Amino acid sequence: SAATGFRSGNWNGGAYSSPAGIRVPVGPETLASYELGLKSEWFNRRLRANLSGFYSDYEDLQVSVFANSTQMQLNAANAEIFGAEAELAAVPLPGLTARLALGWMPTAKYVDFNDGRGVDLSGNRMILAPEVTATVALDCVYPITTGWMVSAE
Repeated sequence: SAATGFRSGNWNGGAYSSPAGIRVPVGPETLASYELGLKSEWFNRRLRANLSGFYSDYEDLQVSVFANSTQMQLNAANAEIFGAEAELAAVPLPGLTARLALGWMPTAKYVDFNDGRGVDLSGNRMILAPEVTATVALDCVYPITTGWMVSAE
């Protein structure tokens, strides 16, 4: 898939302690996102495997920074993310599903980012973008009467 999107610009209304900061506009951010993947099912839908690789290219990414004890939003110029995800789900018994998911983002960095105070943060890893993520889950659904089920995750 290939997609584009944007987040509209705004004003720093949260910078209430700095009248000058409120007047600083934040431009819109744009995103170009690309993903290539594979979804598969085997053994009469009892085993499912999904794989994907992705690339996201942000321009004018909106970020929050602190300047003079005031939280401000700025456009961080450019950022990019490369990564891959894998998911495996198995249904060993009716009503029981085991899942394992792994995510890997070796690159999630600010390509060009000045924090508004003259500090160049280009090349730093983006916040809230861990390099590795993992999820393990077990779901159980048990029918107790017609139309009623108990589930546990």
